[in-house]
Amino acid sequence: MIELIDVMKGSYSRLQLFEKCQKAFYYKYVKGIEYSTPAMEFGRIIHEELAKFLTTGVEGENVKQFLTQKVRHYAGVHPEYVEFELKFTSPSGTEYTAVIDLFDNRTSKVLDWKTSWQKSSDVKQLYLYANALKQNGYEPRYLSFFYLRYNEEIETELDQNKLVETLDWISIIEDIMNEKVFLYSMSGDEEEFEKNYSSCKGCPYSAICLGENITDKQKALELAKYIEELEAKLNAAKDALKTYLEETGEELVTDSGVWRLTPVNSFSFDTRKVWEYIKSVGKDPIEFANFTATNLKKLKLTDDVLEQLGERKITYQLKKVKKQG
Repeated sequence: MIELIDVMKGSYSRLQLFEKCQKAFYYKYVKGIEYSTPAMEFGRIIHEELAKFLTTGVEGENVKQFLTQKVRHYAGVHPEYVEFELKFTSPSGTEYTAVIDLFDNRTSKVLDWKTSWQKSSDVKQLYLYANALKQNGYEPRYLSFFYLRYNEEIETELDQNKLVETLDWISIIEDIMNEKVFLYSMSGDEEEFEKNYSSCKGCPYSAICLGENITDKQKALELAKYIEELEAKLNAAKDALKTYLEETGEELVTDSGVWRLTPVNSFSFDTRKVWEYIKSVGKDPIEFANFTATNLKKLKLTDDVLEQLGERKITYQLKKVKKQG
């Protein structure tokens, strides 16, 4: 039986990583494989220099670019509430540690600095911090993400229902996590922790998880077949989604974008007409032998001329585009 006492120490980052991908959780917290990226290192430095500025007034070289009037407003917070570390327990009794970037004791606001370019953060992180404060005798009223690259603060008032939802989420993730860790402690089989292939892109463990163990042709073939299987499933899923959108005329909004059908113009050309037209303008038809709309547009033909030479067809492609605003 494998001893895994330290694995079950609680934090938001552990819960969030386990929910995102159990196998990544396994590599980081069970195997203890640490990693760093330039973005993570930048974030660490900025957080350290912000804390130093807020507690001592010293302006570090890296953080100066972010010290706007909005940020300087928080220099009045009592130093003990900067990088504010609190212990608390989850509903199941698991001990957690929360390190809150800033608790503005003047307005009872929980604030978390963000250094990424993406303005998409999980509000459950702030509610977990709010719960930590409540268990330690504080009464937080506002929750805020501050996106330093945009000098933009997004603040919401604490919602008791969302706090309860967050505590329920903690319990659900903990239950699954406890089961997986227990099974692994008994079997030693890392396959107890499932892979979430949708999270592989950008994952620092992807090489270990998917590629590093390919040491012979048989394993390479297995991976190739697996990729083919995924591609077939993806194509089938896209066809099904396209059919649904064609039948309903809807657009589907997800966290990362909008799925819609986009019209695409194409032409079915009369070869004889195109050949004669190209000769009539003093060009060699052989140069445009493919007779595609893209090729013929090199002659700077208008859509009206293209329609005289062939039949316009409008088809629809399934595309995911960025959400506006």
